[in-house]
Amino acid sequence: MMITAASPVNAGPDALEKSQLLAAIIENANDAIIAKTLDGIITSWNPAAERMYGYASGEIVGTSVERLSPQDQTGEITSVLAQVKAGEYCDGFETLRVRKDGTVFPASLAVSPIRNADGVVVGASTIARDVTSARRVFEAARSMIESSLDSLVAISPEGLITDANEATVTATGIPRVELIGTAFSDCFTEPEKAEAIYELVFEKGMAVDYPLTMRHRDGTLMEVLYNASVYRDVEGNVLGVFAAARDVTAARRAFVAARSMLETSLDSLVAISPEGLITDANEATVKAIGIPRVELIGTAFSAYFTEPEKADAIYRQVFEKRMGLGYPLTLRHRDGTLTEVLYNASVYRDASGNVLAVFAAARDVTALRRAFEAARSMIESSLDSLVAISPEGLITDANEATVTATGIPRVELIGTAFSECFTEPQKAEAIYQLVFEKGMAVDYPLTMRHRDGTLMEVLYNASVYRDVDGNVLGVFAAARDVTGVRQAQEALIYQAFHDPLTGLHNRAWILDILDVDLLAAKRVGHAVGALFVDLDHFKAVNDSLGHAAGDEVLTTVAHRIVAALRPGDRVGRIGGDEFVIVIQDVQDVQDALRCAERVSASISADIEVRGHRIMPTVSIGIATSTPTSNSDSLLRDADSALFRAKASGRARWHFFDSAMNDQAVARRTLEEDLHEGIARSEFVVYYQPIVALTDGRVVGHEALVRWAHPSRGLLRPGDFLNVAEATGLIKGIGAQVLRQVCALLAERSDLPGPVSVNVSAVELAAPGWLANVQALLTDHGVDAARIVIDVNETAVLSLTESARDALVSVRGIGAGIHLDDFGTGYSPISVLRQLPVTGVKLDLRLVQELTERDSPANAFAQGMSGLITGLHLTGIAEGIETQLQADLLRARGWECGQGYLFGRPAPLPATERELPGR
Repeated sequence: MMITAASPVNAGPDALEKSQLLAAIIENANDAIIAKTLDGIITSWNPAAERMYGYASGEIVGTSVERLSPQDQTGEITSVLAQVKAGEYCDGFETLRVRKDGTVFPASLAVSPIRNADGVVVGASTIARDVTSARRVFEAARSMIESSLDSLVAISPEGLITDANEATVTATGIPRVELIGTAFSDCFTEPEKAEAIYELVFEKGMAVDYPLTMRHRDGTLMEVLYNASVYRDVEGNVLGVFAAARDVTAARRAFVAARSMLETSLDSLVAISPEGLITDANEATVKAIGIPRVELIGTAFSAYFTEPEKADAIYRQVFEKRMGLGYPLTLRHRDGTLTEVLYNASVYRDASGNVLAVFAAARDVTALRRAFEAARSMIESSLDSLVAISPEGLITDANEATVTATGIPRVELIGTAFSECFTEPQKAEAIYQLVFEKGMAVDYPLTMRHRDGTLMEVLYNASVYRDVDGNVLGVFAAARDVTGVRQAQEALIYQAFHDPLTGLHNRAWILDILDVDLLAAKRVGHAVGALFVDLDHFKAVNDSLGHAAGDEVLTTVAHRIVAALRPGDRVGRIGGDEFVIVIQDVQDVQDALRCAERVSASISADIEVRGHRIMPTVSIGIATSTPTSNSDSLLRDADSALFRAKASGRARWHFFDSAMNDQAVARRTLEEDLHEGIARSEFVVYYQPIVALTDGRVVGHEALVRWAHPSRGLLRPGDFLNVAEATGLIKGIGAQVLRQVCALLAERSDLPGPVSVNVSAVELAAPGWLANVQALLTDHGVDAARIVIDVNETAVLSLTESARDALVSVRGIGAGIHLDDFGTGYSPISVLRQLPVTGVKLDLRLVQELTERDSPANAFAQGMSGLITGLHLTGIAEGIETQLQADLLRARGWECGQGYLFGRPAPLPATERELPGR
């Protein structure tokens, strides 16, 4: 642009009009337009300049243009003005300028000379544009270009590099300054090919994904995909080519590796178009079909199967569902050979997710299928029940043996719980879970149930089966029928430890179990009893009636022995006519004695054998273990005792220990005498007075039993009560005592206070005891309030629920209840509240321990007195023999007492006049 300076005074109308037009253009221009002298003095300043620099026209006109440049660039203005003075133009150069506020900004300048009418340069005109935004866009674009991993270059129409990014420098190993101006095609291993592609870009405007190989300065090669397009000026003229080269070396290597894998795969692999045509195939496909790859490409995929429609349907299904797994098909070779395959397929897509085609793999499973069929044949021919089970415990497959064992068709078995096939489903399920935890189970015994109820003993073996990745898919289980084997084993075991004739255990078992029982007895401090039983005169039966008859007798005797035993007792036949009974826990010799008596009584009934009546008896030897006994020694002792029993005349028992034998005989004699004594009413009642400790008045009596034995004289309770309670005979004795007391009370209405009657726990627990008490009171017309039931403290601890109910009922009819011998047992104080107790008797042993000085007995007596008084109970101290004891008890609050000090037991109740000291 050239501006000519003209004088408006001398100008004509046209010149004036042009001058005004120029002024309007300058005034309204978006770019800053500044006029200045050749010395750099600003002479003109348009509004755009005001906006750009911040100076008003009045501030800047007449000043040097150097104030608009940074201080370090003032020489630039001098140089530009020199060029303008010479008539040259400075067009489109970028520099920096300074605003009024000191801000520095990039500007694009075009400086041209201003001439007068004679053409002489008289000044300079500058058109300035703020390129801050453009510079930012450029820098952002440059940053993107530099950060790109692709090699980016700008190329001139002559094919020379005009710019390149850092990725290009890295790819070629050549600095940017050296790259600029070099031939673009020289960066590649095939320059001619690169140049041809470049020319093609100039012709067609662009090129996409052309493969080339870049060469680094050190000789390293890099596979690239080359993309390029022309770039133009604003008028559409081609300025050059912008090219991008993407490093695909790794991708190409991956492709080659993948292709190699495809080719080395034993599976037939094909790519199939949406139309169902083969677009690629590997060598395995060529071999499987017998058709070269070049012939396969473009043919219908389904055409190579024996069932093309099925293959086509599967292919379409893959397109719908995006994949298909494990489809069975049969490939046909060109020569007619058939191959069983499992067909897997999935779609593959472009970067946008659009389905491009299907990739299919067909695995030859011909050998596998044959192996499967062979395995299936073996499974089906197996005599063992074989099943496959899911992780959920459901049957997924079963062989014919399983169908036979359960009676359930295979179609019904599939899907049912495996554990339901057994009599113990929980046990079967537990074993199944164990297999999942440990991987296998070996020889677990179970019982299978047939649909008709038949049971089959099996040994269960199982192991997990897995997929190729080792994940557990389920369990394969085998159950072998061992019913016959088990029965045979059980028969052998039975025979090993049982007598075949009687069915009883044999000597071997008896010896084994004796060892076990003796060991247990030693741990708890008990004894084991052994009874050696021999059938008397058995040889005569065999000799006269024959061995068959003898066997019948032995069998009958065996059954009778078993019937006579208690639970836990054991018996065995150890040979001939000899039997052994083992009592696990002998607390007392009477335990063994009673067993012997039960056995003798059970056997003694007549036996009818082949028309003959036999009256069997047995001799029994009894022995109890010591801490040093073993099974052999204990049986030997019992055998010795048996010998003595036989020597004494048979049909009797004998203890191995003579003292024990004497004790047992005495005990047995006493028991027999008790039976006779009850039958003959030999038991009588003696009465001991109970007095008030304050004044000695008789306030009651205690009824004490005595036995008027015909040969031994008058016996005290200590001589017979233990045996009476152990045998239950106490119930008969107690009934006689209560009857005599009721008769006395009916006769002696003047008798002071009630009469206390001792009642044992055995009596309280006996059915009908309460009814008997009520009947006796009614029969004799005696008020129940005149009776007190004394219950021993120790007996209270063993009372049954029914016995406690009986006590409550007795109290309900008005009778009193005293807790006897208190202070000797371990009954809690709570018993005094739990039972309807009306009184407590202090045990005589505590009374005997009382002293004049403080003692535990004194403290206990005083404490108990306070407790009894607080509970409003009657307190009676037993066994008072001295006045000191009476005084000590009275001083400690005891209300009543009894003992020799006040009177000994006598056949009739004492009156106050008859008491000692009265």
